[in-house]
Amino acid sequence: MLRSICAGLLFAIVFGITGCSSETPEEARDRQVKEGVQELEALFGQIAEELEGELGGLDNDPEFDDSTEIGSAIRKADNLHTQGLRGANFSQNPNYDNFSEAGDILLDLADTHGTSELESYPVRFSMIFYNAACAYSLNSDISKSLQAYKLSVEFGYDDFAHTAQDDDLINLRGSDAYKEYEMELASLAVDKAKNWAKRELDSGESFDFDLNLTAVDNQPVRLADHKGKVVIVDFWGTWCPPCRAEIPSFIRLQESYGKAGFQMIGLNYEGDNTEADADKVRNYIESEGINYPCAMGDDITQEQVPNFNAYPTTVFIDKTGNVRLKLVGLHSYERLAAIVETLMAE
Repeated sequence: MLRSICAGLLFAIVFGITGCSSETPEEARDRQVKEGVQELEALFGQIAEELEGELGGLDNDPEFDDSTEIGSAIRKADNLHTQGLRGANFSQNPNYDNFSEAGDILLDLADTHGTSELESYPVRFSMIFYNAACAYSLNSDISKSLQAYKLSVEFGYDDFAHTAQDDDLINLRGSDAYKEYEMELASLAVDKAKNWAKRELDSGESFDFDLNLTAVDNQPVRLADHKGKVVIVDFWGTWCPPCRAEIPSFIRLQESYGKAGFQMIGLNYEGDNTEADADKVRNYIESEGINYPCAMGDDITQEQVPNFNAYPTTVFIDKTGNVRLKLVGLHSYERLAAIVETLMAE
């Protein structure tokens, strides 16, 4: 199931969608505990409103035109979906029968009128089709599940990593039909990532940046040593969950592009940056198989990054040594690789 806003808001409160704040681990933990208590109280009072406002609820939209046959059907499907989501809180399961019924209505509309007719309506069809695909998959109706899933993608769904681990879609993923479509999805994911990377690079900020530090293995880490390469500099800490989650992507980038003119560099901020902190980083490098240099960061290097306020912060540098983009927070491998490939092709 494509989870409701409830889980997303909780994640935002506990970990921070865009990253961990720029503070010591101890300060971060104290702040998160205090803020969590306050914000969770407010959160649970907002759940019903968020479900209505963000995930559907055309009953609350008096301007929606349901005077036509198609408008009436869309309103019914949207409301069924919203009712199904109301069960997706922390004590109940979503109503998959509602998802399935909503999917039946929209699949019939898509067959009868075409998807272009639906696009003019202000409804999150991608979510409705996705959750319908989950319901059909659970019922082993693979044909309808794949049909609904394809339509969710057509209407903008692109979280393919979620698809790959969603238990509701096990039956669908195990089918030959989906495996064939998966090859098309892989190409689509790359295309979407490339388009995103181009937009980000076109609007990216540039600033003067250099570094001259020593890695935790006592080797020099100098930007000047990587002239002519595309370089990523990742500001992170072992204490930061989004930072840790992004490490496998950086390892994969170094493996995939290292011999072609790419270099990954990690700058660690562990609190006091003592020798004990450096030992912690060394142990993490060994346990996770990190294949690129990591140095203990300093204030001088971090202060070169404008408006630095969260971990991870990732700086992308082109082959001429110019900063082309700064990203904050956790990003998918596909998006990171698309930026690297775009810069390497220049």
